[in-house]
Amino acid sequence: APYFADLIYMQKEKTVNTKHIGALTELQCITYLFNLGYDISIPFGDNCSYDFILDVNHKLYKIQAKTSRLIEPGVYKFSCCKKRINSHKNIRKFYNENEVDYYATFIDDKCYLIPFGESSDSKTMRFVPPKNNNVKNITFANEYLAENQINKL
Repeated sequence: APYFADLIYMQKEKTVNTKHIGALTELQCITYLFNLGYDISIPFGDNCSYDFILDVNHKLYKIQAKTSRLIEPGVYKFSCCKKRINSHKNIRKFYNENEVDYYATFIDDKCYLIPFGESSDSKTMRFVPPKNNNVKNITFANEYLAENQINKL
């Protein structure tokens, strides 16, 4: 599977659009979780606020996959809203606790699960500490590695 940097290049070449990139993120997360031994269900149609259902010991979790973007070395960010375009403008709508249990994102060949309540309009994931070394209210990505999150369930 191509890496995100390859997708950006392909997008510039017009062979891939943001819908393709989002679909790839979703497939990477599904594949990763399925390879861990968990069942996945995918809703029919494009009307659900979640992308797939993760079955952990017969308990079902609504997962919304989000593509993370590199914002500086070792720091990624994703948006926690739905976006669509109508004939007049772009529309952003935020998810609520009835629609999504976890956000999933895929960074450097690993899937991360972030509980809905731990994000607002966006989520920043760090692999490196901030330059000022202030770690208060900082999210380190390894805390949200899918295996670690699932073990907490």
